[in-house]
Amino acid sequence: MPREEMCELVKTEFGWAGCEEVDVMVFLFTPQIDTLIIDKPDASGYVKLDDWDSDEREEVISDIEDYLRASVEEQGERIGQIITFDGWRVYPTLNTAKNYMYYATDITWGGEPVTNVKAVVFDRYGFITFSIMPVDSNMSETQIVTTINDVLDKYEPNLLEGYSSFVSGDKVAAVGAVGVLASLVGVKYGKAAVTGILVALVLFLKKAAFLLLLPLYWVGTWMMRLFRKSE
Repeated sequence: MPREEMCELVKTEFGWAGCEEVDVMVFLFTPQIDTLIIDKPDASGYVKLDDWDSDEREEVISDIEDYLRASVEEQGERIGQIITFDGWRVYPTLNTAKNYMYYATDITWGGEPVTNVKAVVFDRYGFITFSIMPVDSNMSETQIVTTINDVLDKYEPNLLEGYSSFVSGDKVAAVGAVGVLASLVGVKYGKAAVTGILVALVLFLKKAAFLLLLPLYWVGTWMMRLFRKSE
């Protein structure tokens, strides 16, 4: 299926606003993961993580909750479904040892529970966003965090492009980790909208039959380049 047709289907059938940010989609990546979506790399600059412990973090998370309630309702209206945001399965977390940030939300889609996971890997030039829909919407917080780490640990940046490769003179992003968290769902951060790093909100679908029809050849050599082989 050509990319243009896939984009049209997800917009008309599932209410996505667009698919411009999507780089690759993988189906049944592991027995625990129904769908994995990887966005195009954001190269807005090296993201400092020291703002995570500021008072602004909880304010931003509260704004995200309000935004998600409104946005999933709007998405449901576009496709004639009732969709609600039901809270956090995994509260927004920053792993400074691995330079990961992630969270998981629970939504109800047409009466069915769905868990959506969003995760970020920070690197020297910005970050890459991973969106995950688990097969089992009843996974515990511990199981979801384990699954997130299993996926992100397989990502291997190019030589000298990892987060620790930053050197003086590299471009630094206008916002820190809290600003990136806000941008993942389009929430305004600070006195103005976050610019340069807005990432489209991707909400997943509980319709595996449709997902299996999408082209696995999208993965191909791109995935071989992105992920190292499992030992």
